[in-house]
Amino acid sequence: MKLKDYINFNEVLLIAIGIILLFPLFSNAQDITYPNYSASIKAAVTDPTSQLGSMANYQFFLHTDMMKKLYSQRGYEPIWINFQGRPAPISTELRRMLLVAYRHGLPTTMEKVAVKEGGTTVEKWTYVSRGYWDQKLEDYLRSTMASPRDAIWFELLATEAFLRYTQHIFVGRFDPRKIDEKIILGPRVINDKTYNALNHAVSNEGRLQELMDRFAPESANYKGLMTLLNYYRRVKLAGGWSQIAAPGVQIEPGISHQIIPQIRNRLKLFGYEVGDLNNQVYDDSFGKALRRFQQLSDLENDGIIGGKVSKVLRYLNVPVEERIDQLSVNMERLRWLPRKLGDRYVFVNLAMTEFRLHDERLSPAELEKMQFKTINGKDVRQTPLMIDEIRYVNFNPTWTVPSSIAVKDKLPTLRADAGYLGKHNMKLLRGKTEVDPMTVDFKNITEEAFVSTYTIVQMPDYNNALGVVKFPLVRNNKAIFMHDTNERNLFSTTNRHGSSGCIRLEKPKEFAAYLLADKGYSLEKINTLVPQNAQMPPGKTFSETLKRPMTVYIQYLTTEVGPRGEVRFADDVYGQDEKIKAALADPKNNGDF
Repeated sequence: MKLKDYINFNEVLLIAIGIILLFPLFSNAQDITYPNYSASIKAAVTDPTSQLGSMANYQFFLHTDMMKKLYSQRGYEPIWINFQGRPAPISTELRRMLLVAYRHGLPTTMEKVAVKEGGTTVEKWTYVSRGYWDQKLEDYLRSTMASPRDAIWFELLATEAFLRYTQHIFVGRFDPRKIDEKIILGPRVINDKTYNALNHAVSNEGRLQELMDRFAPESANYKGLMTLLNYYRRVKLAGGWSQIAAPGVQIEPGISHQIIPQIRNRLKLFGYEVGDLNNQVYDDSFGKALRRFQQLSDLENDGIIGGKVSKVLRYLNVPVEERIDQLSVNMERLRWLPRKLGDRYVFVNLAMTEFRLHDERLSPAELEKMQFKTINGKDVRQTPLMIDEIRYVNFNPTWTVPSSIAVKDKLPTLRADAGYLGKHNMKLLRGKTEVDPMTVDFKNITEEAFVSTYTIVQMPDYNNALGVVKFPLVRNNKAIFMHDTNERNLFSTTNRHGSSGCIRLEKPKEFAAYLLADKGYSLEKINTLVPQNAQMPPGKTFSETLKRPMTVYIQYLTTEVGPRGEVRFADDVYGQDEKIKAALADPKNNGDF
């Protein structure tokens, strides 16, 4: 035997002896020894009798299917350890990424850490996320070299944390339908394409966080909230911001007051250009910033701050801790939507009663014209959060009164005045037959008999409750749609949560012209098809189908960041922020759906 062959033979022999002598990873499963990590992983994620069951109540059992799909695509090879059982370099990247999960508004704590400043070690508060990389993972990371069993446990627990983090930034932390019945957005699914992207991420050492950030929503709104969240956290570590006391006198152009520098500095924190921060005089730069803040937050845009009561000061005085929670809540809402919203869609913000069109073909000036006010559901008849679609437009629509409105609104009115229907161009139908309302005993009919027997239909005209244009939303079963209105004066008010659930549009004819432009419609043409005032006769009722359906996202965001980096706020009229905040604080929502 040659010396070379002898050395190779002995190397093989030593490896074989090592395999025999190393203790098994699982006492009740197959004897899986030191080098067989792929077999260990496969057994753990496919065999329900694996002894890893002794780790009862640990999170990764919630993710067996997810782990199985991830590992099966890579032949069950380990991700975070190498074949010698030592942590792979990418495990350090995972640790670093999970400890800063707070960047996405995910579970966060404040901890003191020792830092060196000028040769001296001092303790400072900092943020850290322990909801993913916890002490158990830290302990297993340190013990992987000492124990093959610990190495495989570290591998699987790290993958569970990784997948949980992926799910949370990709689809959200919980099924939103369980939080509020007015949320009808179901959780999205992590499909095979997503698993391919995950395996690409963990196969690119040095780029894990960069690649994983792509799983979060790509919208400028989400990125703006993310930047603002981490900025406000730094403000909180520095002591937050103080309360601005009521000035006692009305703050208006030309006045000089010591409160003005405080307001300037607060607006600066919110991204507004305010001029000289120390200037006590109400000058043009201060007035522009104040009116811009009022406009974006849908306050009365008068450039004035009241001496004793001011909604501007109420918004400015919300503690930074509450704003941080609000930002986290709204980032969670955005994760319920697709990561990419598309190149052409409508976004309705219910909290800010605002309609926005997005179309990559249009210029900023054209898009600005298609950003306008809405009127949507009042607090007791909330418009639901959903994703829907417009496929056709109705011109000169009739309005069939929903049974709930017929009982709650119309029947009491008819009991007082049976002539109400005739005064409002409405018909009372029994089946398809029109009935004279003067012949019906509304005072003694029960609500059940009324809605089971009769239907109220308002005929088309300028004062129809739906106005002259209707945009059916075809996916929902809640009878929610968008439309014109006969109460057009309400768009000039600041409280626009006043409908029974549907969404009224400030510029419905302009929107219809945009949707149907490729079919030859213009605003001028539409104006010839529908009445322009109450004195004009009603137009013909008809529908026009869109060449390309339009996706509509109906959301509820109580804070947003505009294109210029200015933050805007809205009151939580629906009381939904508190529900989501409580759900985010609930540890059980750190797991699977």
